[in-house]
Amino acid sequence: MAVLGYCLVVLAVLTAVISMGHVWVQGLAHALGARDGAPGERGRKLFWVGMMLVFGWLGAVTYWLMGCPRSA
Repeated sequence: MAVLGYCLVVLAVLTAVISMGHVWVQGLAHALGARDGAPGERGRKLFWVGMMLVFGWLGAVTYWLMGCPRSA
């Protein structure tokens, strides 16, 4: 029974790590693919890419919540 519990914990941890990696990669791809329309956009893009590289998935989640450009 302990082996089954151990396997479930390992499966849950692997699922969480893969999900966090996916959020991080998608955040980077979205930030790098954003257009440089306004004069300050390039600096903002570099800021968010740097945040994601330094803080990983936490920076990507922050980008999605605060820095992601929204369409009207």
